[in-house]
Amino acid sequence: MANPLDRTLDKTGRLDDETIRVLESVLCDIHPPINPAVLLLAMRNWYLVYGSGPIIRACTDWFIQVVQLDTHRPDLYDCYREGQALFTEKTGIDLAERVGAR
Repeated sequence: MANPLDRTLDKTGRLDDETIRVLESVLCDIHPPINPAVLLLAMRNWYLVYGSGPIIRACTDWFIQVVQLDTHRPDLYDCYREGQALFTEKTGIDLAERVGAR
């Protein structure tokens, strides 16, 4: 039986493309994913490679909004900016540049 992590992480511990796309969408798209299972899987995969931090907090905030357990937090913008910076550092994808290009 294959290791379940083999499906989401390659042998070097890098994230799969789908996880990167979901996290990128949560951090900078106007309409991020609304499927809680997709969000949780992306958060899990990121956590396994990089641990907790601003990206997990930003995704958690969006997850809570998706399942309607909380209202908009005033510190949301700062959380997303921290998450964008860490995401760019770890993946090389410049989210701030992508958001500014719209």
